[in-house]
Amino acid sequence: MNLELLERGEERYKIFCTPCHGLQGDGNGMVAMRGMKPPPSYHQDRLRQAPNGYFYDNITNGFGQMLGYAAQIPPRDRWAIIAYIRALQLSRNAKVADLPAELREKLNQGGTSGAKPGGEPKPETGSVKEATGEKKE
Repeated sequence: MNLELLERGEERYKIFCTPCHGLQGDGNGMVAMRGMKPPPSYHQDRLRQAPNGYFYDNITNGFGQMLGYAAQIPPRDRWAIIAYIRALQLSRNAKVADLPAELREKLNQGGTSGAKPGGEPKPETGSVKEATGEKKE
């Protein structure tokens, strides 16, 4: 997994998934807000523990009210979307022990992990690029 894969997954997720699943994967996209039954949150234990193949199968063949996207999303992009979904899940369920040593040290010192350099808070729906601080030229 690399930044390029996550960025591609984020881009495809925003196009194909956010109408129902929402930007953060909570299931509160525009379709749900307009009265359709919302899909489950990606942040519930059942979906955090589901294997990647479960998501791949659902994207390919559909599930419940969701139609299959085999014709619209090529296999490589399905895997990129799954990687991005996993990043969304991790963003809400990361443990301090999972962080690199330098970030754990910042937390112990009361560092501002939620701010950009210069002290501005990061937007809630920021991109993978903004969250990692990496720039792609």
